[in-house]
Amino acid sequence: MLSFSLWSWIVFAFLLGSIPFGYLFVSMKGKGDIRNFGSGNIGATNVARAGGSSLGVLTLLCDLAKGSLAVALVKTWGQSDWVFWVALSSVLGHIFTPWLKFKGGKGVATLCGALLMASSKLLLLVLLVFIVCFVFTRIVSLSSITAVLSLPLFAFYLFESLDINFLLIVILSLIIIVKHRSNIDRLLKKEEPTFHF
Repeated sequence: MLSFSLWSWIVFAFLLGSIPFGYLFVSMKGKGDIRNFGSGNIGATNVARAGGSSLGVLTLLCDLAKGSLAVALVKTWGQSDWVFWVALSSVLGHIFTPWLKFKGGKGVATLCGALLMASSKLLLLVLLVFIVCFVFTRIVSLSSITAVLSLPLFAFYLFESLDINFLLIVILSLIIIVKHRSNIDRLLKKEEPTFHF
């Protein structure tokens, strides 16, 4: 049974992750509702298409920071065993943000931010997969999906254990893959756009 203290961190991480930076930045720049542009996603890639690369980078950094801050704080609190609970919650907050009727982003950047503080080795391996895939395809969604699919494999390799942390990582990966179902549909139809800086 989860303790009250852990539940408190889970709620905090969810609320932190739920801040829809992409939506806010595009709105503040007077570009309208990001959900009505391009893919309709509030993440950095769609923000870059709607508001320019600088706004996309700012969104990326803020979405990364949501995951990083949540995990860093729980580690500072002395609860390193809870980092993947907090990581999962921050990603869920980003994906199901209550401020936008529970329709948020895809969760990849927030996941990477959480991994940066939870396991930098795991993040580096996943980023390597993303970079290699992106260099050859120039498709952000395909690169993200491939990287997330590799996450449980690398986690098992590094942790050598099928414990609760591994289970949480598998759940994280599955949720993000399901969130990319519209991208997968476009990929199968060869309609997914490429991305160029």
